[in-house]
Amino acid sequence: MRKIALIGCSKSKLGKEDLSQKFPAADIYCGRSFRKAKNFGIKHFGCEDRFYVLSALHGLLPCDAEITYYDKSLYDMSAKDRRRWAEQVYADICKTFDVSNTHFVIFAGSAYWQYLADRLNCTVLKYEGRNVTFTVKHVFEGGKR
Repeated sequence: MRKIALIGCSKSKLGKEDLSQKFPAADIYCGRSFRKAKNFGIKHFGCEDRFYVLSALHGLLPCDAEITYYDKSLYDMSAKDRRRWAEQVYADICKTFDVSNTHFVIFAGSAYWQYLADRLNCTVLKYEGRNVTFTVKHVFEGGKR
């Protein structure tokens, strides 16, 4: 079974000074929890090197996709809009992966997984503390906790 990391985007991003400058998704996000998931979490939890970002603006984003700075968060969206976002992300996941043969490891805040995780075989990790450690919050098995 494949193991793929889904990392929630971060508020801190490169490119705010020049909105036309593009960066790979793996590099544009510079929040502490994003960096820790990218640099430590993926290997620690046995995920493939190629990961995907759960972006409030772009949805499911491959780590090598080139994007510009944006300022959008699911935490600022209504529950209805977050559900709609999760529907689109789930559709993109189904187009990209064989979901019955993929286990996802989600490094993201609750707004990014609350309407998505119960549809996937996945482990949701919770960020804790100033040093950003990851602990298992939930394990979902394709619709079952």
